[in-house]
Amino acid sequence: MQAKQDLTVTLAIHTFEEKEEQIQYDIDASGVRFVKNDSPKRSDEGSQEGVLEEDSKAATGDEIQVVKAKLRDVQVNIKQLQSEAKLSVMRQNGHNDDLLENQDWNFYFMLIEVACFFCIVAYQTHHIKKMLDNKLVI
Repeated sequence: MQAKQDLTVTLAIHTFEEKEEQIQYDIDASGVRFVKNDSPKRSDEGSQEGVLEEDSKAATGDEIQVVKAKLRDVQVNIKQLQSEAKLSVMRQNGHNDDLLENQDWNFYFMLIEVACFFCIVAYQTHHIKKMLDNKLVI
């Protein structure tokens, strides 16, 4: 959450796949052929404590389906969040545009009001001056 950039998350799940063992042969110095295995064989007797077999460490198909379903849910929620954020930005931009247009109209009406105010002041000044010039009214 503290990173201000996009992050990539990698989820690694070990799955058990049947692997065929390739048998390798070698010939000793006397010319006799024998089976050569570099990899240690799996112990079916369980004589080695603390060493887990390959298939017991692997994730089962059901576990993988659960993880896939959760990842799909996360992806759907992220897409919904992105579309909500896009709609919110579009709504905010529309609101900002309306505010700017309203500000322009208010400015123009203010100019009209100021012009009308000066016209009224000029008319009243002219009328009062005319009344003072005409001594018959006073």
